[in-house]
Amino acid sequence: MHNNPDQLIVIKRYKKSHKKNHGGAWKIAYADFITSMMALFLLMWLINITTEETRKGISDYFTSSIINMESANVGSGVMTGETASTQNGNNDQEEQKTDENVRYNSYNSNVLLENNQQQHNLDNNTKTESLKELKEENIEKIKKEVEAIKQAQTKIRQNIENSIQNAFNSLQEVEKFKHNLIIELTDEGIRIQIVDSSENEMFKTGSPIPVKFTEKIIKTLGGIIAALPNKVEITGHTDSQPYRQKGYSNWELSADRANAARRILEASGVTNDRFDGVSGRADKDSLNKKDPTAPENRRVSITVLYQDSPQKNSPMNDQKNSNNSMPKITL
Repeated sequence: MHNNPDQLIVIKRYKKSHKKNHGGAWKIAYADFITSMMALFLLMWLINITTEETRKGISDYFTSSIINMESANVGSGVMTGETASTQNGNNDQEEQKTDENVRYNSYNSNVLLENNQQQHNLDNNTKTESLKELKEENIEKIKKEVEAIKQAQTKIRQNIENSIQNAFNSLQEVEKFKHNLIIELTDEGIRIQIVDSSENEMFKTGSPIPVKFTEKIIKTLGGIIAALPNKVEITGHTDSQPYRQKGYSNWELSADRANAARRILEASGVTNDRFDGVSGRADKDSLNKKDPTAPENRRVSITVLYQDSPQKNSPMNDQKNSNNSMPKITL
């Protein structure tokens, strides 16, 4: 190309333009703000859900941690230019703070334990009083029930006693033989004893066969017992005079007389299952201890047992009960 001085030369210059860089500093500030707000609301939530004791425990925990950290940094005083007197002063202050915190924590612990103990004692006292009131109510209720049962039983016993006494009083010969009848109230029941005397014998001499009046008494008694639900026990007794017949002793005689009375009662309407015991005691339970040969030792005991008897009458305690302080019914 040839250079032409008249030629127009156009020069284009491009100017580079740069957009403004806004940067991200605002994001960091905003994130810090959000974090602070979250921490604030979290702290408010924790304060709301925790109790005063829990907050106090947390405070004591961090207070103790700070004290321990400050105590650990006491040795760095030399490196930081602190004098020995300054370090000693700081140590004294820290020890004083530690002692105060220990006393404060100890006091709080003692107060908490004392409150818990008082609450425990109060709960125990409340339970004890409730149980005591319930026990007293039950005892009072049981006492009333027992008293009602006793009154009913006493009334039944009185009816039985009156029936027996009235029946015997209706007998024509009762005046003649009233000394041969002993009616006793024992712990086990009502005992009717048909005893011999020097004037009247209830059984033929050396025989299990009763005389007519004895049979009449037992029949009268059987009519009364048949109408009752009570059990019956019969025991035969003899005096100490030995029986002369060989192979037959006072043991057999006393048992045979008891069985003779049982047969008369059965004939009068007392069923066999009503008999609780029929036995012979020979001369082992004498009515007259001073004179074993006395006629009153020869007897037959018929006991109408109480239904609530604490222990059934037995031949072993027959004499003991006959000598007790229970009242006797006179005809």
